[in-house]
Amino acid sequence: MCYQTKIKEVQPELFNFVKSRIYSLHDAQDIVQNVNVILVNKKDEYDENKNFKSWAFRIADFQIKGYLSKSKRCKTTLSPMEEKDRNKNSELTNNDCPASIIEKKERAEKLRKRMLIRKKMLTKNQLEIINLYSEGLKYKEIAKVLNMPMSRVSVTKSRAIKRMKLEGVN
Repeated sequence: MCYQTKIKEVQPELFNFVKSRIYSLHDAQDIVQNVNVILVNKKDEYDENKNFKSWAFRIADFQIKGYLSKSKRCKTTLSPMEEKDRNKNSELTNNDCPASIIEKKERAEKLRKRMLIRKKMLTKNQLEIINLYSEGLKYKEIAKVLNMPMSRVSVTKSRAIKRMKLEGVN
């Protein structure tokens, strides 16, 4: 099989692989394009006895790691309040892209605003958990702060939200 044909055949799977790890469509397309350039440039280095697909995926994985590493170093302009939050939670993982972080903050802010209205309908424990969650803490962190099992934090939060929904105030 022709080398160019191998590159063409692996494109859909390669793109899906990159897209599953990079949440920005444009960045994923750029990474796939970089992988293709590398594949073309390294044509002479490819060993016909080895699996082409796995070789292409290793190159893609390396490019993804480089992208993630670079995005962690990238400085963005933030307000002082956002900078403070970012310093608290500076570790970006593969599951936390900038868009999902913003989305989580927006959901937390909506929840916090609704809390002002619903304060009287929740127990002290539920209110504490909802407030900590709305500040962006994860279940594990809330469990540490309140010295309780993580499962209890999850259940209490779920029950509080259910209770607020039953009261009809959104």
